[in-house]
Amino acid sequence: MLDFITKRFTKESPYSPVAKDVFKAYNKHRPGGAKDLICYVPFNSLTFSWLGKVYACTYNRNILVGEYPKDSLRDIWFGEPLKKLQGYIAHNDLNYGCQHCKYFVEKEKFTGLKPQSFDKYADYKEHRYPRVMEFEISNKCNLECIMCNGNTSSAIRQNKDKLPPLAIPYDDKFVEQMREFIPHLKEAKFFGGEPFLIHSYFQIWDVMMEMNPSINIFVITNGTVLTEKVKDLLSKGNFELAVSIDSIRKERYEFIRKNANFETTMQNLDYFNDYTKSRGRTMSLSFTTQRENWDEMPEVIEFCNKKGMVFFNSFLTAPFDLSLIFLPSEKLKDVYTYLSKFELPESNELEKYNKSVFLDYLKYIRHYEEKNRNGIDYSEQKDNYEAVISERSTAENKKFSSREELYEKIRAAKITDLKITKEEVVARLEVLFDSLNDLEAEERILSGVYNSPLDIMIRDVSNWTEEELYAKVKSQYITSA
Repeated sequence: MLDFITKRFTKESPYSPVAKDVFKAYNKHRPGGAKDLICYVPFNSLTFSWLGKVYACTYNRNILVGEYPKDSLRDIWFGEPLKKLQGYIAHNDLNYGCQHCKYFVEKEKFTGLKPQSFDKYADYKEHRYPRVMEFEISNKCNLECIMCNGNTSSAIRQNKDKLPPLAIPYDDKFVEQMREFIPHLKEAKFFGGEPFLIHSYFQIWDVMMEMNPSINIFVITNGTVLTEKVKDLLSKGNFELAVSIDSIRKERYEFIRKNANFETTMQNLDYFNDYTKSRGRTMSLSFTTQRENWDEMPEVIEFCNKKGMVFFNSFLTAPFDLSLIFLPSEKLKDVYTYLSKFELPESNELEKYNKSVFLDYLKYIRHYEEKNRNGIDYSEQKDNYEAVISERSTAENKKFSSREELYEKIRAAKITDLKITKEEVVARLEVLFDSLNDLEAEERILSGVYNSPLDIMIRDVSNWTEEELYAKVKSQYITSA
């Protein structure tokens, strides 16, 4: 009777917090010590993305907190969609679009989780405005890198795809609305395309220099653009830089980074590195490991050590014909054997860190070598690999018109050795599409799947873990390269 009365007059909470023992373990792992909440991102951050879409976090693309210009920046920050997400996080509930972090938290894999970088903003109640903003608002780029596509490079979209430019809704009014927020910012991060070619970024930077020059501004650049305008900007601001370079060999570099000049980029790299050191910081070199350059990784790390730069390795999973993980197990074993011969130095903290990145990549290669050895050999899913590449190039710009068309193709596919049924593959994709809640991303996926071997995609969905599937979708169809 007492239980009945309690249930009848006690309102059940709509929230499902992270398990207490897991949260306790997470708190022990936090570099800055235990905190009340598992995450402080939605109380401190906004991300402005393609086509005016605005999110609280780059890892939660499921929950749209606003859309510019339909919503003003003030309406977005103080609006109900963001408050709803904040309500879940205030109860340590990761079930409202935060599947990425929930996955790692529940498995107690805490290292490197984005929320930890926001622990320093745990005093959010004392501040009414966001202290971090991230911008990925344009794909304008001068390069046509072999691993990129028209969604991340305007040059590819124009010259290869023969498509009109992507619509960019972030106008002068957007920059003007930023004035209310800039005085409160501590960090701002800018991605491309190529940031130093994006007009709106310069407008935003000018206002930042005017109103709050102490903002820590992070920019990842391809290193090819170093005009007097850029130099003047850097001299005024508090910039942290990362340069994307996939080879330090001229012929290879210019093959991967089409339209780039090796000598010019190396000169610019030295300028950016000297600038960064003058500000008491360490620049990063971002290296996208792929079939064209994997053997050069030890050489590039040695280059970083000599230059005093952090080595950042980007794990390429798409396009499939450039990614190492689609190689046969014997080839991956050769890659592992070759790389493991190198003994990298660790005489200082920078060298130790760069070596740890290298060792992590060896584990990555070994993981896929073992998976492919056990029968998940992606490269053998087509009788003629060259025919696949040809088919992919001639099918450019085509796509499945809808999810249903894709699902029909999956059901009709002649594959019998899957770990799950084809209907379960369809069900997994349906959940993925629904959780993305992003029509543009869905269109890109339908296009990308059309232009790649369907049976490889089906096996991916069947065999990959949630972590791997999420990473593949995120890297190829959602985030910029």
